[in-house]
Amino acid sequence: MRLRVLLIEADFLEFLRLRNLANCPESFQTFLKVVGTTQISFAPSHTQFVPVPSGSCIRLRTQGDYSEILLALLEKPDKSRRTSSCSIV
Repeated sequence: MRLRVLLIEADFLEFLRLRNLANCPESFQTFLKVVGTTQISFAPSHTQFVPVPSGSCIRLRTQGDYSEILLALLEKPDKSRRTSSCSIV
């Protein structure tokens, strides 16, 4: 039996886009290590569950932790709120 993880495709694709990574097994391993997943399975019947490459490190998170990590990674800082040490007089 191969280990499978729940993968939300939109989250993974956004991760690839923001990190400028190709869609390959190494990028998927990075996603599983950095962001993680909320569920694992050994049953091949679920379509959202994808096989894990051998030797992968997987962070198993609660739904709340997963959402927080994803928001922190995908959120861009609001430039309008940044302060500057320079002022024009």
